[in-house]
Amino acid sequence: MMKFGVFRAAAITMMAAALSVGGAQVGWAQGEATAPVSGIVLLDDKPVAGVKVCDLSDSDGVRCAVSAEDGSFIVDVAAMPMYGSCLSAAPVTPAQQALFAGVGWATRGSGCQVNVNPVGTTEVHLESYRIDTGRVVNAAGKPLAGVTVDGGAHNKTVTDAKGRFTTRIEVHGYDDGRLLISAPGYQTAYAYSILGGDSLGTIALAKKSATPRFSVTGRVTNAKGAPVARAEVCVIEGGACVKTNAKGEYISLPTSPDATSGAWAFQVFAPNGHSWVEADVRAPWKSNFTRADFRLPAMVSAKPVITGEAKVGSQLVADAGTWTPTPSKLTYRWYANGKKIAGAKSSTLVLKKAQKGKRITVKVTGTKKGYPTVTRVSAPTKKVKR
Repeated sequence: MMKFGVFRAAAITMMAAALSVGGAQVGWAQGEATAPVSGIVLLDDKPVAGVKVCDLSDSDGVRCAVSAEDGSFIVDVAAMPMYGSCLSAAPVTPAQQALFAGVGWATRGSGCQVNVNPVGTTEVHLESYRIDTGRVVNAAGKPLAGVTVDGGAHNKTVTDAKGRFTTRIEVHGYDDGRLLISAPGYQTAYAYSILGGDSLGTIALAKKSATPRFSVTGRVTNAKGAPVARAEVCVIEGGACVKTNAKGEYISLPTSPDATSGAWAFQVFAPNGHSWVEADVRAPWKSNFTRADFRLPAMVSAKPVITGEAKVGSQLVADAGTWTPTPSKLTYRWYANGKKIAGAKSSTLVLKKAQKGKRITVKVTGTKKGYPTVTRVSAPTKKVKR
C-alpha cells in the first residue's frame, strides 16, 4: 500500500505519443531523443512550488525542472518505446522534506512513479505527511523518556521527559507502516499506522524479562462521555484486571504468546460493579499494541403512561414501563398544568377539586448505582372533570 503519491495518468508508447507543451501539441520524430513535457505538481490537490521533477530515465539527473509558483513545470523527457516515459518528483528544501513526501525511483522499488499523460497536463500528486502522536510509559504507568520511536528510514525520534512523541509515518518499498517503540531493558512495541495521523494514546512497554505481552491501553467513560475513575478493566482469559485512574485511563498488559493472531475478550465494570460492558479487542496488523476505549451503558427506559379517569375523586396510576437494567429505585412526582402537586410522590394520585380543569402529568426518575440518573415524563391527561 502506498501512503502518499497518488497519480492519475496512463502509460504510453512514446514513439507515437503527442505531448502538450504550453497548449501546443509536440510529437517525437524518428530518431529524436527527448521532447519537452508540461505538467503541474499538486500537494493535497493544491499547486505547490519548488518541487524537483525529473525524467526517471536520466541517470545523470540533467533532465530536471523545479515547479513554479503555480506548480507548473516543463521538463525534457526521453522517448522510451517499450516502457513509456516516467517522471519523479521530490521535495528540495528541509522544510518541504518535513512537510510532504516525495516520489522517487529508489523509494518504490521499480516501475514508473508518474506516467506521462498523452493529452493535456501531466499531474504529479503528492500528499502531506500525517503526524502520529503518543506517550510511552512502563507497566506501572510511569513516563519513559528517551525511548526510540522509529516511523521509517527518515523518521526516527525519541520521547521527551513526559514520555511524549510526535512523528510521521513514511512508507517506502522496504517499510510497512509500523512504528517501532524500543528502549533498553524493554520489549519492543509495534504500533501499526500506515495511514498516519493517529493519536495513539499511551503505549505501555513490558520489561524484557517478562512474558511476551500484548499491550492494551485506553479510557473508560460513562454513557455521557465523562471519564470513570476506578473502573475495572479485565481480560477474560489469561489476564489480570487493572483499574482506571482519575482520568478514566487504564494500562493493561495481558499475557499473549501471539499478539497478531487472535482477539481478546474484555470485560469492563463500573466501580460498584453494577454497570458493565463486554467487547473483543484485536491487535492491528503487525502490532503488539492497540488502544481500546470503552463506554459504560446507560439505563434504557420507556415513557411512563397514566391510566385511570381524569375526574375529581378518581385515582390515576403511573405505569413506569420497562427499564433496562432494573433501577435500584423509581421515584414519582405528579404535576397539574406543569406545577407540582403538594405531597404527590407515589405511583398513584387521587384527584381533588384543586386539579379540576387541569391536565395531569407524572415524572418518573430511575436511579441505579453506576448509571446516570434517568428521568422520563408522561403525556398529559385530558382536563380533569368534576
